[in-house]
Amino acid sequence: MGQNRNKILQLMISNLVNAVVHKVLEETVKEEILRDHYNQEGLISLDVAKRYREKINPVQRGLPEKDLEKIKEEVLRKAKKELRLRVSKGYQEIDLSLADKVLEEVLLELRIENEKE
Repeated sequence: MGQNRNKILQLMISNLVNAVVHKVLEETVKEEILRDHYNQEGLISLDVAKRYREKINPVQRGLPEKDLEKIKEEVLRKAKKELRLRVSKGYQEIDLSLADKVLEEVLLELRIENEKE
């Protein structure tokens, strides 16, 4: 699964980025209509990422530490870049520090990372 595994990892990372961005936007926006939209977009991306996650290795096992670090680094970097782009487009009150917290929640939900003891 060598080459395919890397492609699946990248697809999963892209969907995780989208999920993190939309969850951060959902938490920071005040308008209920937009919150609902961001919530739905985040859930869709999370569902797609979950399917890719299941293709990588059994869900009962966490991912190897090397993959985990790569995923965290890349998702955080890309999510913050996208959020900064949104700020430059006029989005207001976006808290970039929320991305770290949201990413941890998403990784736990997808069983990519095990809970800290």
